[in-house]
Amino acid sequence: MYTAERDLCNPDPDVRRNAVDYVRAVADLAASAGAATIIVAPSAVMKTSPLAPAADERRWAIESIREGGEYAASVGVAVALEPWNRYETYFFNRLEQAIALWRELGLENGGVMADTFHMNIEEASIPDALRAAEGLLSHVHLADSNRAVAGRGHTDFRPILQALLDIGYDGYLSFEVMAPSGDPMGIPEGAGPESFDADTKQAIAHLKALELELD
Repeated sequence: MYTAERDLCNPDPDVRRNAVDYVRAVADLAASAGAATIIVAPSAVMKTSPLAPAADERRWAIESIREGGEYAASVGVAVALEPWNRYETYFFNRLEQAIALWRELGLENGGVMADTFHMNIEEASIPDALRAAEGLLSHVHLADSNRAVAGRGHTDFRPILQALLDIGYDGYLSFEVMAPSGDPMGIPEGAGPESFDADTKQAIAHLKALELELD
């Protein structure tokens, strides 16, 4: 997690150094585990207002992400920039903004990632945003409108999956669900492997059923 102590665009160079070291450590962990991609966020989670002029923060973010990304490339790991919703960050919230930053970075190992929970808050059209990311979309998080597993909220995943097919996306679709503990629609208090397995089975079944309806 990119915490206040791991803020890639912080005015304090020591905080930025700690953040870059964190990216490097996560890249090492991914490489040792055989994971293909790590997620990079330019600012700390729950940092909803800037600490310095926008131009400075963008420059620091680019410098920090580029250094971390180049190290990740050296150990065979890709990086994916993830936009979060406005209640978790001010830095960028939409896929098009992540794409713009990615192009400034000049990195070749990765791209941007889409999270349908954040997108259901920020994007005017999730399918259109995905289509606009063709060629740069490198990872996808699927969560329903309430951040529960697919099928427990009101998100229509049919046009989302169709858009991914249309752009030839061939990466992973992973479930990142973070509904409040104790929420009957989300992760119950004290949930363990059996509960996680049941949630995953339901989500996969829901999406596979939708896939049969697609072109």
